[in-house]
Amino acid sequence: MRTKAVPQPDGSYHITGQKIFISAGDHDLAENIIHLVLARIPGGPDGIKGVSLFIVPKVMVNSDGSLGERNAVTAGKIETKMGLHGNPTCVMNYDGATGYLLGEPHKGMRAMFTMMNEARLGVGAQAIAQAEIAYQNAVYYAKDRLQGRAAYGAQNPKGPADPIIVHPDIRRALLDQKSYLEGGRALLLWGAELIDRAQRSQDEAALGLISLLTPVIKGFLTDEGYKMTVKAQQVFGGYGYIEGSGMSQFTRDARITMIYEGANGVQALDLVGRKLGQEGGRHIRAFINIATSFIDSHKGEDPQFEKTFTAPLAAALKDLQSASLFFMQHAPKDPDTVLAGSYDFMHLFGHTCMGLMWARMGLAAHEVKDGNVYRLSGQKTFITNGQHANLIIVAAKTNPEEKAKGMSLIVLETDGAEGFQRGRNLDKIGLKAGDTSELFFDNIAIPPENLLGGEEGQGFYQMMKQLPQERLIIGCGAVGAMEGAVSRTIQYCKEREAFGGPLTQFQNTRFKLAEVKTKTTVSRAFLDECITEHLNGNLTVEKAAMAKYWLTDTQGEVIDECLQLHGGYGYMQEYDIAEMWTDARVQRIYGGTNEIMKELIARSL
Repeated sequence: MRTKAVPQPDGSYHITGQKIFISAGDHDLAENIIHLVLARIPGGPDGIKGVSLFIVPKVMVNSDGSLGERNAVTAGKIETKMGLHGNPTCVMNYDGATGYLLGEPHKGMRAMFTMMNEARLGVGAQAIAQAEIAYQNAVYYAKDRLQGRAAYGAQNPKGPADPIIVHPDIRRALLDQKSYLEGGRALLLWGAELIDRAQRSQDEAALGLISLLTPVIKGFLTDEGYKMTVKAQQVFGGYGYIEGSGMSQFTRDARITMIYEGANGVQALDLVGRKLGQEGGRHIRAFINIATSFIDSHKGEDPQFEKTFTAPLAAALKDLQSASLFFMQHAPKDPDTVLAGSYDFMHLFGHTCMGLMWARMGLAAHEVKDGNVYRLSGQKTFITNGQHANLIIVAAKTNPEEKAKGMSLIVLETDGAEGFQRGRNLDKIGLKAGDTSELFFDNIAIPPENLLGGEEGQGFYQMMKQLPQERLIIGCGAVGAMEGAVSRTIQYCKEREAFGGPLTQFQNTRFKLAEVKTKTTVSRAFLDECITEHLNGNLTVEKAAMAKYWLTDTQGEVIDECLQLHGGYGYMQEYDIAEMWTDARVQRIYGGTNEIMKELIARSL
């Protein structure tokens, strides 16, 4: 390292040298930029033990907090990169720039690695995000692009060809991506949980485990994330190579994740050379114990679950344990051979982590028969009235192999139910009068008579049967809210005076009121027709979807116009129209989003 830091009488340092590959090293999006710079103080120890960390501002900060003169730090060049074109990567020149020591002299690498370890976890999240957007685009394209016919018979007989998603190789590519993304996201969240436990509860075991997993999260997830982005691009065929598709940008942007914050080869060396043997291998043993305990605790519960999840996990765990022992035994006498296998070991560890995550997710919302009772485990989110409900109907998998046909509805009485826990009351933007909660189920014993309908596998059918009524109820709420909003707004416009008279004296006000009144009246007529058909048993799924989608969309339009007529007061919480506006927003989401409603309608055309 050639950058030097010369001490000054006032306690600051003059920093001289050059740094390369500095993300956002210079830009005009902020008034000031604070650089973290590693440099040597003259006379310090050789090697990394003599490196210190400094804060170097782009613009000096005065004692009163205002900005002063420009510091002697400049961008010498903006690199021309293959991707991440929205972020300037700079060569930074420090020509006697004023800097301030951060921490102790000659302890800079330790401080820098605190930041870098967080950055490495962030890069793992970036890899997931990049692969996710590529995957979503690939799924949409595979559903729309028509080419060839399905091997098992035409799936789009009225069209010239079937969508390419019917072809086995396309489904394989998409399922590979989906598997990686869902498992990788779970691994990231587990890492975040370990960080919280380490920082908030001073949990030393959690700190040791996340330290071990950090190079795996960074190295494995970015390697696989890039592969999945390329697979998503491959789904597009030739169009994936054309800039207009956007897939080439995803691929280019994903490539850097394998390089920065320590190239993945360095992550593998860190894992095997430093982390694996820390404290006598305590942390790798802790990971193995966690996975082994999970496998043992669910042994014999469900043969299918064991075959699908825990048996493959046990096999991977055995390989991981054998490789770990080999590395720790041979590292002192043959480090070169050990480190030569570090990259493959990192991927073995990553796949084992993924297996554990998938096993945990496989258990979630998975119902197993234990003698004469069901055992319910899992989590539900966005549960209305979950904070005080004591009778809950839970949709759970009683046969995971049957997909939708393996779902059943189970009635849970929460009072005294061991293993039941209510999570937080979610902070919503509207509907403040009703709580919306997370619910957790941990191996709860439920008697078979609590199976709704008395037969397994009927849950999906039971829910689908009730959805038209639920969507009609949402439509009723939409019309009621519109009528209330219009009534209040008409009264407000008659009473509110501006320019010497009520708001209703203005033509625009009268026209807007006429529009919302007409939309509300038409909505009421359509709703009454749907209610009549429902009472006669004739309301179709498609028409219920029309009612839900159109009435809630119209609700949003009408209440937004009513709020506009209130002017600035409409934005104040003390007026009912503000609360009605925020409450209306969720109507287009729950009960099936309005986009799903349009899809249901379109299928019937």
